[in-house]
Amino acid sequence: MPTNHNGKYLSNLIVTFTTVTAGIFIILYAVFNKAREGEWYFWAVLSAFLINVGLYSLLNAVVHKVKADFIRKQRSRDSSRSGMEG
Repeated sequence: MPTNHNGKYLSNLIVTFTTVTAGIFIILYAVFNKAREGEWYFWAVLSAFLINVGLYSLLNAVVHKVKADFIRKQRSRDSSRSGMEG
């Protein structure tokens, strides 16, 4: 039976890949188009923000994955104990 942590894990992974990819595309856009114009500061801040949000989401996804694994392991341990007692 899947837990709520599995759903949070998947949604956080999607957010992670989306924001990191967007941050990298913004870096490439700024390098090729905005470097000469002097407005690259805005694009640098925006890309750094998106990459950091992506990394935060990745760490959050890992926490939810570990929680889901612990819950699954505890349920299997409890069911094996109840089978031995009864």
